[in-house]
Amino acid sequence: MTTTLERQEPISLICGRTRRLEKNRFVLIAAATLLLLVSAQASELEEVYRHVTVLEDRVGKIYIRASYEVPLTVLVNCESNRRGCPEEQVYDTVLRLDFVSERRQAGKNEVFRTEEPAGTIHAALAFSQQDLETFRVELENQLRRLSAQAFMEPFAGWRPMEPGQHGRIQPNRGPFNSELPSPPQRPTWVCFESGGSTTVARFHREVIEGPTGEEEISAGSRTYGELLTPLCDEMAAATEGAYPTIVETLPVPRRLREVVVHHEEVARIDTENPEMLIPRPAGVRFFKQKAREGIMAAGSDDEEGVSYAVQVGAGWLRSGYASPTAMPIDALDRNAWLHRWTIETIERQLGPRPSERTIERTVVYATYLATVPAAVMDEEWSGIISSRVPSEPPAARDVVPDQPARIDRTAFVDEIVGRLDRHHGSPFELIEELLARPDVGLESEAWIAVLCHPDGTATYYLPPTKAQNTVVNADLFCAAVESGLRR
Repeated sequence: MTTTLERQEPISLICGRTRRLEKNRFVLIAAATLLLLVSAQASELEEVYRHVTVLEDRVGKIYIRASYEVPLTVLVNCESNRRGCPEEQVYDTVLRLDFVSERRQAGKNEVFRTEEPAGTIHAALAFSQQDLETFRVELENQLRRLSAQAFMEPFAGWRPMEPGQHGRIQPNRGPFNSELPSPPQRPTWVCFESGGSTTVARFHREVIEGPTGEEEISAGSRTYGELLTPLCDEMAAATEGAYPTIVETLPVPRRLREVVVHHEEVARIDTENPEMLIPRPAGVRFFKQKAREGIMAAGSDDEEGVSYAVQVGAGWLRSGYASPTAMPIDALDRNAWLHRWTIETIERQLGPRPSERTIERTVVYATYLATVPAAVMDEEWSGIISSRVPSEPPAARDVVPDQPARIDRTAFVDEIVGRLDRHHGSPFELIEELLARPDVGLESEAWIAVLCHPDGTATYYLPPTKAQNTVVNADLFCAAVESGLRR
């Protein structure tokens, strides 16, 4: 037997057999039982918890690089060539935007990442310092507003018109033709490179003299399918070694795993009559003994099929003896709180041809039976916990029940779903643990808790100790619990 100092959690799930009562009490209890059956409160199937794990998603990423005071070969207006003549000019800033669609997929112990290029944009800017800062802010704001789904297209949808398509609705060109407070000192040149092809766009805004002598803003753009200067290569070379700033979009899930928990209950709890508490089945014993305040300890032992456990706390030593026994089926109609918890694991595929499939479904039945109080040992506890199962139960006096059963539904469910939300392992294992020994919800003193396991077995527990043992009529008892929840 081991003894440890620990904080004890209440243990509880119950089933009990109603003992034969004195003749003069039988009519009263039978009437109360009938009233209880009529007023039993059942809840509808309710989804109480849903947790989503992303197994695969996509993120849009943009690597932003910048170089400054870069000499570039651009086209300028000239009389000898209507398309323009090459001339070297120094541009204040050259930006490079590499668009990437990143696929992230959860493996067993790591996340696998695959990047797919979605185009590169180079831009030569000749803005004032103030306008350059305004442009940078607007650029990053527009990038952050992009959806990861947009990266399925080149440049996340930012692209120039193709040559010869003038007069049609223009695609989104991003911020490169933004109307800044003052016109740029030179035209803005932008190279769009994707899949081995390059398109060049020229944006200009300049102040000109109007017909009546007033100043006007002239704005326009031109797209080149082929530029007879090394402009794009020069911008690529200038930004190649620059350290990038990375902007990421919010992820778009593509494959999910969901854990969904449903709960339903039937409460046949008499909260008025203490005489309706269920007597303990054969082989089940509770005792309590006064102890000094401030002491917390626990111990347990198992010998010849008998589970024995003690728990010290709140000024009492409580002990429980649990032998393999049958749980009384008739107790389910007297003072019982029945629960069904259904845990489903669902995998969903999103995007084109969406699908979903249930990969696991587990049902746990829990029953809490309100039983009579523990027998009381008159002598105060000596402070020693026995290291073995006592050969004889201690001398103790039975206590006449003076309080009915009490439960707190809301606290019971809230505690379980709150713990689920902080849990990182199997939801099934945690739910079984919490149902066997709930922290809150069972307000009155004495309960027996029974869990019906998916494999057809059942275990009963004696809170607040850790005593527990096998239910020998699990098939019949659990079938009755399931039937009681269908009424």
